[in-house]
Amino acid sequence: MIRPVLGLGVLLAAVACETGHPVVVPLTPERVQHHWLPGIEDGKTTLASATAALGAPLSFEGGGVGIWRLLLVLDPTFPDDDALDAELDEIAYLWWNPYDPYRPVNMAGVAERRERLFENGAMVTAGAAPPPGFARHALLREAEFHLVAAFGPDGVLRRHSFVRVGP
Repeated sequence: MIRPVLGLGVLLAAVACETGHPVVVPLTPERVQHHWLPGIEDGKTTLASATAALGAPLSFEGGGVGIWRLLLVLDPTFPDDDALDAELDEIAYLWWNPYDPYRPVNMAGVAERRERLFENGAMVTAGAAPPPGFARHALLREAEFHLVAAFGPDGVLRRHSFVRVGP
């Protein structure tokens, strides 16, 4: 299964070189989990270590199933109003232009933003009690994911699912 992904990566790189357009790194659940949540492994991770790393789950069902809401954000600090406005302006400029709706997406800007995300970004967790400023993070998120984890009676992760649910 790795070969087709590598082949696609080579193809995209070749197309990018040929056309001069930058390649935007996709935020697939696999890539994001590998980068930001490497410690979540079936048969190894315990409920205690998951809770220590991610905080309390958004919900914890009988039978040992925990659900976490995770936001991938460029700036893990809680922005003030000026920083929030600047960030929203950047996002709007990259993806949408109210004066020219036919303007293509700024792929170079999106690729550069994605690079900054992988260098400095963070995964913010919304547990039972969201942290202060969480609404701003939800507004500025690059992507939103849910982690559903089933723990056995011994507290060890039996199986998990990490899926993208937002933009």
